[in-house]
Amino acid sequence: DVLVWILEECENNNIKVKNAARDVLGEMYTQLGPVLESFVKSSDVSSSVSSLVEKVFKDNAHDPNANQVERKLKCVTLSSSNGPKGGSGRGRGGNASSMLAVPTTDLMSALKSDCLDRMNDTGDKKSWRNRKEALDEVDAALGKCGGLLSTEGKAFVQLKQLAANLRLRINDSQSNLKPLAASVIGSLFSHLDDTA
Repeated sequence: DVLVWILEECENNNIKVKNAARDVLGEMYTQLGPVLESFVKSSDVSSSVSSLVEKVFKDNAHDPNANQVERKLKCVTLSSSNGPKGGSGRGRGGNASSMLAVPTTDLMSALKSDCLDRMNDTGDKKSWRNRKEALDEVDAALGKCGGLLSTEGKAFVQLKQLAANLRLRINDSQSNLKPLAASVIGSLFSHLDDTA
């Protein structure tokens, strides 16, 4: 709810409010990074807000250690099992976790059932086209993913199998598939959270 409000304030006519919203987004991106980026991508925002947010993210580098810095104010996007309610839990052995509801996508359900078979097809000289179509299918599905990939239960096992198959394509006999496979692997990893 807070992030939706901040995104709405990015279109405020009052320049001071608009700048304050940008500053808050910048600080949140420094601390949350890809989690915040996934949330924004999954939100329905105008193109002007989207371009403004992209500029804010570009101007503020994500620092994975920023959430460990002691601050006077408590983080409203983290909960802690050992610290006080809403507290950071840092420095006390707390297990902090995000309270943001980042949407997840089951990638394998977005692909055709024979995608992995086509990705590994080496039957004849023209089978490289099947492998390319499968790589393009995975790339397109990742492009439509607005948040993180689901890593719960069966989905994690399937993602591991997909990653192993993609790794094989880096050494593909067809040289034009190698950079495509590397790009798809990078896109896959960019949609995974730190725990995966």
